[in-house]
Amino acid sequence: MANSLGTLDIQVLANIASAVSDMGKVQQEAAKSARAMQKSFQDAGDEIKNTLRDIAGALGLAFSVDKIVELGKASIELGDQLQKMSQKIGIGVENLSALRAQAQLADVGFDDFGASMAKLAKSATAAAEGSKQQAGAYASMGVAVKDASGAIRPMDQILQDVAGKFATYKDSASKTALAQELFGKSGAQLIPLLNDLGERGFGEVVKAASEYNQVIGPEQAKLSEEFHDNLTRLSQAASGFSNAV
Repeated sequence: MANSLGTLDIQVLANIASAVSDMGKVQQEAAKSARAMQKSFQDAGDEIKNTLRDIAGALGLAFSVDKIVELGKASIELGDQLQKMSQKIGIGVENLSALRAQAQLADVGFDDFGASMAKLAKSATAAAEGSKQQAGAYASMGVAVKDASGAIRPMDQILQDVAGKFATYKDSASKTALAQELFGKSGAQLIPLLNDLGERGFGEVVKAASEYNQVIGPEQAKLSEEFHDNLTRLSQAASGFSNAV
């Protein structure tokens, strides 16, 4: 039943978002559109709450409707963030969500986690483009950043190889320094995650995170992004109308 609640939430919310996304015309519709937008928000909120109440009842969850809505919003925001991060750094959403869950266990927040993954992508790209310092760091580990054709390898593969090397290194100041060079200021905190990933591989890490419903799939993340972006458009439309009047 992994992700069943989150997926149902997102599907319902995505349908609502699609129905109201055209409300960007509110600036041209004056008072009539303002009333329509207000009613759409009210109707959307009522439908979301009613649907989530039904889901909670079906699953026997002892949560208040407001709490369930809060959880649904958090799930959507996380999916949106992971979808955008995936596009920026080239690591699949499923793998990213599993790594984020592991990072939480190491007390690494989402922003620091994202910054660390971005730093790794940047350092790998710099190494591939000929930076002596960055190329030297990867060479010292025996990790290739380019494939046989000379193109930069997928970041999932580079991260897996880096983690594999970290898992074989003894804890030391040099290991910490290397982690910080590759992953930035939170690199030292990510060492337990890297050791775990290196020992078990992405498949097992994702499987473990799935047991606690912490893995977000590509479709779920895409729906989250679309819904979140539609909410932003609605907010912009409302602001634009307010400015116009």
